[in-house]
Amino acid sequence: MCGIFGIITQTEQALGPILIDAARRLSYRGYDSVGCATLATNGTIDLRKDVGKVDAVAARLDFA
Repeated sequence: MCGIFGIITQTEQALGPILIDAARRLSYRGYDSVGCATLATNGTIDLRKDVGKVDAVAARLDFA
């Protein structure tokens, strides 16, 4: 992927739809992989990434 973006929020909310939409907007620049990392309120990091198109990776790794 040719771009990086970040989301900062002070409330817990479903970030999957936001992450998928943002990744789709970047995909016009060319894709080879997609990934996301989230930081939970307890300090744990959830990292998900794989090779492929945005929608396929999002479905495969349950981004939503």
